[in-house]
Amino acid sequence: MKAVLVALLACLAGAAFADSQLVIDRILSDDDFYRAVSCGAPPGGACRLDTVRWPQGLSRDLTISVADTAKGFARRHGRAGEKALAAAIGEINRTGAALHLRRVADGAPAPVQVWFTDIAEGDPIVLPNVSIPQGDRMEGARVYIWWTDANQIDRAVIILSRDLLPEEIRSVMLEELTQSLGFLTDLEGNAYTDTSIFSEFSNAVTGLEGQDRMALRRHYPR
Repeated sequence: MKAVLVALLACLAGAAFADSQLVIDRILSDDDFYRAVSCGAPPGGACRLDTVRWPQGLSRDLTISVADTAKGFARRHGRAGEKALAAAIGEINRTGAALHLRRVADGAPAPVQVWFTDIAEGDPIVLPNVSIPQGDRMEGARVYIWWTDANQIDRAVIILSRDLLPEEIRSVMLEELTQSLGFLTDLEGNAYTDTSIFSEFSNAVTGLEGQDRMALRRHYPR
């Protein structure tokens, strides 16, 4: 049976709809940081979640398609969503991890599907013909990922709300795309505010630096 992860813009994530957050009050060692974001382990503690990743056959050329850009989203944001997606792909590809993301034509089949919707925050998510839990309450963004019993991700769906602020879109897109790679936990507390894409309290980070970059390299080692 496949599992499903839901991650919210508010940096809420979890396996089978359970929250996965860690309160972090200090800068962690690289080992503790990686284990925190990849398997929900508290510093020095055991993993609380499965460690999941895209298999090598997909990760070396992981394709992403914009499934739809709703008119309401386009009216509010123009091409900001597409520009944010391009920037996020570039950031991840520059980390030095053994994976490469590539955008394909809009509407084309791809393991990662992005929806720029006209759904307001707080409204139910209704996307006909998309196998997600219909009726979930919309936050600024959500990402759903599915993985096999072997802990290999095989599909992801990213959904953005029309109500995102213009200054948030680039950070949110990078966060959701990064989490779709198998990073299931967000970090509460002020230690990583404005420095990590995994911080719950910030939508200001637009690049992958420092321990964020390290985490991707460890998750997809060359």
